[in-house]
Amino acid sequence: MHWSLDVTFGEDGYRTMERNQAGNVAVLKRMALNLVMQDQSKHVKRSLNKRRFIANTNTDYVDELLRSYVATSKDEE
Repeated sequence: MHWSLDVTFGEDGYRTMERNQAGNVAVLKRMALNLVMQDQSKHVKRSLNKRRFIANTNTDYVDELLRSYVATSKDEE
């Protein structure tokens, strides 16, 4: 997990001022990474960095990721 976070988000080079802020950012990065890793759309063959970039620039892709996650969560119940 750490390697994926470092490669995808440059985590080792990221410095925050306060300890709790770093923890909060780490949780958000893990959530984002898990969403992108679970992607089963047409973007699945692209690298994590490319999918993260697409998510950053395309709100439709983010919507697709979130809808897929919600659908998967409902199926598990």
